[in-house]
Parts: sequence; structure tokens; C-alpha cells
Amino acid sequence: MGKFRIASPQDFAGGLFLIAIGLGAYWASSNLGMGTLRAMGPGMLPKSLAVIVAGLGALLLLTSFRVEGPELERWSIRGLFFVLLGSCLFALTIRGSDITGTPERVASAMLIASVIFLAALFVATRMGIATDGHAVRAGMLAAYVAAVFVIYHVAPVIDLSFPAIGLIAAGPLVAIVSAFASPETKWGEVIIFATFMTALCAGLFKYALGLPIPLAPWLLGY
Repeated sequence: MGKFRIASPQDFAGGLFLIAIGLGAYWASSNLGMGTLRAMGPGMLPKSLAVIVAGLGALLLLTSFRVEGPELERWSIRGLFFVLLGSCLFALTIRGSDITGTPERVASAMLIASVIFLAALFVATRMGIATDGHAVRAGMLAAYVAAVFVIYHVAPVIDLSFPAIGLIAAGPLVAIVSAFASPETKWGEVIIFATFMTALCAGLFKYALGLPIPLAPWLLGY
């Protein structure tokens, strides 16, 4: 019997991460109705995307055993947290929310944990504490997951709410916050991208598909 071997450690780790994201997204949207293709419910898009992401992760995972690929290299803690931070802000502010349902609690827990870990990363950098190495980064990721779990269960006692700013504001917000993930960000390009993607999403989801997505409730109402 041949020795068990992962041919592409980078693809293996990426596949596991995508599967975890897909399963988490499906669980967070489990209380949303799917509807039908003619009358799509609020759960149609998130659940479909969750299945697609998890499926692609599984495919990448299987490929990692057969196709030679690169070793697992340094990965950006900063990038992970800023992208999560932007995604959570979008989820919590497009319609406005307080911590009542499971999706709101998950997003709030991830948002709070991301802020805490970004602050910790900033302090560690200022103090000259090394954050390189797979073991350190894996430990930080494990601590992040543990923090999300704890905050999720503590969240119901926190009086926290977010205003409804609609797609017109929440779209650019997620693009701008996520752009902090890279030190090479060019803000002119980010603004153009954020404007284009917000207009595209508004045209596709609000008007073409007729989904009940608020554009600017503070100006246009729901």
C-alpha cells in the first residue's frame, strides 16, 4: 500500500477552506426559504452559492491528491480579516439588523472577532512580535474561530444594532473595507470597481430578477 501523500498542499488547504465557507454559509442561511425559480425566496441565492463554493472546494481537495502543486506558502492574516470584515458589514447593514436571528448573530460574531484580531495584529506589529510561520498563523485562525464561537453565544446579551443603508451604500462599503486587505491597493481603481459592481448588482438583482433588495431606504424607502 502506497504512502498517503498530498501532492498539492496549497490546493488541499484551499479546498478545506472553501468547504468550510460553504458549509458555514449554508448553515447561516438554513432558516431562509428557497422558493422556486419563478418566485425565488431569500434563501435561493445564499444557499446556491454556498453549495457551489463547497462543491468547488471538494473538487480542489480531490485534485490536490492527484496533481502536483506548490507547497503551502505564507498567507495573509490581514487579508482574511479585512475581507471577512467587509462581508459582515455588508450583511448587517444592507437591510439593517439587530442580534436576533442566527445569520445576524454569526455575522456580528465574525465582525467583532475580526475587529479584535485586527487590533491585536496591529499591536503585535508595533511591538515587533513576529506573526510569520504556518504554526503561528494556524494558531491565530484557530483562536479566531474560537472567538467567533464564544461571541456568537454571548451575542444575545449585547444590545447591538446596525442601520439599514441599502445596496447603494453597502456595496461600496464592502469594496472599500475589503480593499484594506492589500497594501498595494490603488484607491482610484477601488472606487471605480465599487461603483461599477454596485450598479451591476442593483440592475441584476433588484430590477432583472426582482429581488426585494433595498437600494437606499434612507432616501427612497423600501
